[in-house]
Parts: sequence; C-alpha cells; structure tokens
Amino acid sequence: KAQDVPDVRLAIHPPPMVVARVTVNGGADAGQLRLFLRPTNNPTAPTVFSQRDATGAYIFHDPSPEPNMLTITGLPAGMAVQSITFQGKPVTGGVIDLTSGGGEINVTVGPS
Repeated sequence: KAQDVPDVRLAIHPPPMVVARVTVNGGADAGQLRLFLRPTNNPTAPTVFSQRDATGAYIFHDPSPEPNMLTITGLPAGMAVQSITFQGKPVTGGVIDLTSGGGEINVTVGPS
C-alpha cells in the first residue's frame, strides 16, 4: 500500500513557454520556416520544433529547461538570419538559455 513520506516536498516546475516571432526584411514570406530548439548539453533530451501558427507565432511546447541551440530551416534563397534576441537581449551563436524559464525569441531575417 502506498504511503506519504513525511517531511518530503517535491517542487514540480512547468516546462518553459517559448514563443518565437520572425520578422522578414526584403519582402520574402516566412511561411515555410521551421524553428528547432535542441539542448546543447544533453544529447538524450528531445529536440522540439515549431511551424508558424495562424497568428504568425512559432510556439515551442515543452522545450528542455537548459541552454538550447536554435536552428532555422526553410529560409528562402538569398535570405539569411540577421539577428536573434531572447528576452530582448542579443543571442550569440544561436544558443537560447532556458535555465531561468521561457520567454520570447525574436528573429530577423533578410537578404544575405
């Protein structure tokens, strides 16, 4: 029979919520882009991906709460990523640190 263990508390934290928004300079369409978050330090953790929803946002469900590499596929020919910010701060090397929780990623793409 299962019993409670006295004086033990479990802290269960929800996974971070991450929403990405893409701005396209130069008139191209971002409709074919796919965004991926892959944990950088945990090869057994799953990669999560997102495609643009009806509102234009890319929503990541249950990303791993650790540093994640952001990968973008489906860029139109002649386009490149120009900048990435997370929580309003510049991202270098494509690594989004989710150890402190989720937030908003803003990606700007334009002519390369």
